[in-house]
Amino acid sequence: MKTRLPGRILLSLLAVLLLSPLPGAFPFSGPIGADQAYAQAVPVPSSDDDRQLMEKSLAVLELDRDLERIASRKDALQKRLDASTLQLKQQEEQLRERKQRAGEALSRYYTGRKDMLWNALFQVRNLGDLFRIVDMMDLLMDGDRKAIAEYRAESEELRSSQAELQRQKAELDAAEQNLLQQKARAEELDRQLQEGIGGSSDPEAAKRQIAQLGEIWQNSGRAEVQAYFRLMSKAMNKLPAWLENHPDYVKLESGGYTLRLPDDALNSFLAEQDDSLKGFQFRFGDGKVQAGGSDGSMSVEASGIYEVVDTPKNGIKFRMDELVFNGYKLPRETMDELLRTFDVGFYPGKFISFLKVTSVQVEEHELVIRFGFSL
Repeated sequence: MKTRLPGRILLSLLAVLLLSPLPGAFPFSGPIGADQAYAQAVPVPSSDDDRQLMEKSLAVLELDRDLERIASRKDALQKRLDASTLQLKQQEEQLRERKQRAGEALSRYYTGRKDMLWNALFQVRNLGDLFRIVDMMDLLMDGDRKAIAEYRAESEELRSSQAELQRQKAELDAAEQNLLQQKARAEELDRQLQEGIGGSSDPEAAKRQIAQLGEIWQNSGRAEVQAYFRLMSKAMNKLPAWLENHPDYVKLESGGYTLRLPDDALNSFLAEQDDSLKGFQFRFGDGKVQAGGSDGSMSVEASGIYEVVDTPKNGIKFRMDELVFNGYKLPRETMDELLRTFDVGFYPGKFISFLKVTSVQVEEHELVIRFGFSL
């Protein structure tokens, strides 16, 4: 069943989903010039042991980078905590002053002023006296009410600040614990790496290969991945117009809409947008999204799944299970950094409040996304 207006809405949603590209499909003839960047051949391991050794060397590099990130975050958290602690002390001092003023107001009300005002009321001789007494009572009591209200408001603000300070302390403690754990892991991985180099048949050759691989990844590999994401984002901006000419991908079904996107259709679309996007392929199958590309001197392969989430908001988040650079598996830290930097999640409520994702499935050669109506 072909649809027009609802179809356009969902086609736009799909464009948002794909606007931040799936990790793993990395062409390497992109904007920074991969042919020049990777002129130096990537070392090829002669055995599984050598491959594992090279993968550990990349893991050590990425762990060092992650340690720098965690340490920087810990320092930022410490600075924020110090500033919050100082602010809390200032609030406590202000609250003591407000408390004293509120106490004086209550004391005046309950130990004399009330009786004085009531006596004054009984002594009025005319309507003018009455109005003056009422105005005076309102003025005095308004000041007292204001002092008490300010005390209550600042008491609540102080309690909120104390809770925030505890949350920041917990976050800092978690960062410190994470830093210690990652340091221990890095030290152990480096120990294994050095042990593996020493036990290899040619330690000097192993060191050269490790240095060569690390140089390629650090100097150009990571930057090329970043450049690719930008290139893909530009191409995906053209997807809605392309999909309007292919409305058969949108179906109205019981309870909502379904999008079925074939992998060959996605690959054809991207190849039309830029020649540099012709060097890779998406594949949907076996319950996973898989993508890979090569320019002859460098290759990347990735796989993962989409999951429906309802907290903190409804949508689809991508979870990358594996990332392979020139045949070498990259560690979890690399995948986590990519997903932190590029949110490839999809949250329909941000754009159309009455739709929500109810399921996402990867079928053979198709990505299937079902939408329901939010109540």
